[in-house]
Amino acid sequence: TVGMFETLQAPLAHADSSCPAAVEPTESGGVRLLNTPGNLQWVKDANDGGANAQWSYSYRMNRDIDMGGCTWTTVIGGVAPYFTGSLNGAGHLISGLTIAVSVTGAGSGSSYVGLIGRTEAGSVIENVGFTGNVSGAIDDVVLLGGIDLTLEIGALIGGSRGGIVRQAFVTGDVTGSVSVLSGEGNGAAVQSRGFAGGLIGRSESVVIDSYARGNVDLNVAAANEGVNADTTTTTEGRAAGLLGVGVAGSVTRGYSTGATSLSGSGFTSGGTFAFSTAVAGAIAENNAPVTASAVNVDTSGGAVSIFLGTQRLGFKDLTTAEMRSLAAFDPANLNWDIADDCALTQIWSLCAARNDGFPTLSIFTLANRSGDDPSQAPQPILQQVGLMPGQHCSDVDESELNWAGVTGGGWNQSWAEWAVPVTGGPVCVRELFYDSPRSRWAVRTEGD
Repeated sequence: TVGMFETLQAPLAHADSSCPAAVEPTESGGVRLLNTPGNLQWVKDANDGGANAQWSYSYRMNRDIDMGGCTWTTVIGGVAPYFTGSLNGAGHLISGLTIAVSVTGAGSGSSYVGLIGRTEAGSVIENVGFTGNVSGAIDDVVLLGGIDLTLEIGALIGGSRGGIVRQAFVTGDVTGSVSVLSGEGNGAAVQSRGFAGGLIGRSESVVIDSYARGNVDLNVAAANEGVNADTTTTTEGRAAGLLGVGVAGSVTRGYSTGATSLSGSGFTSGGTFAFSTAVAGAIAENNAPVTASAVNVDTSGGAVSIFLGTQRLGFKDLTTAEMRSLAAFDPANLNWDIADDCALTQIWSLCAARNDGFPTLSIFTLANRSGDDPSQAPQPILQQVGLMPGQHCSDVDESELNWAGVTGGGWNQSWAEWAVPVTGGPVCVRELFYDSPRSRWAVRTEGD
């Protein structure tokens, strides 16, 4: 029989193809800076301290990283201790990278495939875009006894056990396959499970302002050729455009546009057989809160937003035309922090020239504009509010003034001719600036 391995990234995995040599990133203030393809390769391969300690570090991308046609056959955080650190893409993209994990004889256990295989509580993935396709195929055959294979696969994260995903997007396709065969189950379980999502396969993350544009396809199969009446054979699959399964955490202001498909098969010569599959536009099975999110019913093939689970509300079915319209996201509808006409003043923006006209995250355009030179960042924004008699700057209503989520006051009293006709009058003034190192708008204070 095949030995027991925890994950597919045991010694049976194939070697990477056309990838750069790993180069340790430089460190600044406790954050490791990703500047080259070799730096990203190091995050996956370093095995720092002999126990993959690099998966607990904090990283920041200083520029877009093109991996130049590299194919990974193992992934970041694919085995214990998994990924517990942080990755701040700072509005930059990872491109030129394909993930293709294929293992025969994987052994019982769970396998995690994505740019990051598995994240743990405390992890933070933010401000990053990934354009590559992701595939995972695992299978095993045993002559006698049971076998249980589970694949969790997504373009960004295969499986999460907590943490935060914020302002992240993926555009690549996700393809997963799980197959098991037992010659004689002999009373033990023979099980094949797959959870595939455009963004995350199995999620316990808090997901905020993120989206997936790729297609998702999953195949699951389980077979038992034995006749033992006590053997249970199970095929289970979940496939959807954003999350395969939402176990915990939440989704706020997310969307998906990809088509989803799932095929499952199985048989048993003895015992019982259980077959459970679900496919959906956004989340196949969901038990986590969803708020102000959307699925494109045209491109997803008309699949329902959420097929199974205790939490089946929160997604709005939108056509392609509606998703390209500001009206769908205004306060009367989804109420996103969004601007049109290619403006970059809110978290989201609509622009026909970007992302096929679908909502895009402004930080990625801002990062490309500012680059590594703060002098090239967007120009500061001066805000002024007139004061009525008896008012103070602490009374300013910021509800219509918080560009791109900026909060925190910062108002100072000044004087302007326009405030009161003829004589002028008191005003409250503050300056917003684009903080390039943190890739966000902020209020200017002393010392900035």
